[in-house]
Amino acid sequence: MLGAFRIVREAIPGARLTVIGEPLGITEPGVDNPGFVASPEEMERLFLSTDLVVAPARCDPYPGFLIEALSYGVPCITSAVDGMPDIVEHGKCGLVLENCEPPVLAQAILSLLKEPQRLSAMSDQARRRVRERFTWPLIAKKMSETLLREGASWERRA
Repeated sequence: MLGAFRIVREAIPGARLTVIGEPLGITEPGVDNPGFVASPEEMERLFLSTDLVVAPARCDPYPGFLIEALSYGVPCITSAVDGMPDIVEHGKCGLVLENCEPPVLAQAILSLLKEPQRLSAMSDQARRRVRERFTWPLIAKKMSETLLREGASWERRA
């Protein structure tokens, strides 16, 4: 991520990066690393003050923070691993990348930051995606359907 951010910062000198999670002792210009953020109010402030969430993870089975970001209308750029492509619909509410090497990631970030209308449309799509796929009533319905289907499957096997 830092390699990609360096490229982004060359193109947009005022760009800022906030790295949430493990405190890493990063001392690069434009980079904040507050560590873990436990306060819901602080997370809300961070989401409302950002243009993109970037998650180029190599392994993250189902990162809930992406759903939270989308609910605030923050488009996401993710890697195409684990559950991330299930959360972020490529080209609609963000970008899902097969290759997250720094130049590729930087290009994806810059492509969105330099197209405010596209970024705004993705923001609207992000909120819509959460309303249509990730509300608790919808999740409960899916879980119930799955449990009933699997229960019937087990009964046929017995």
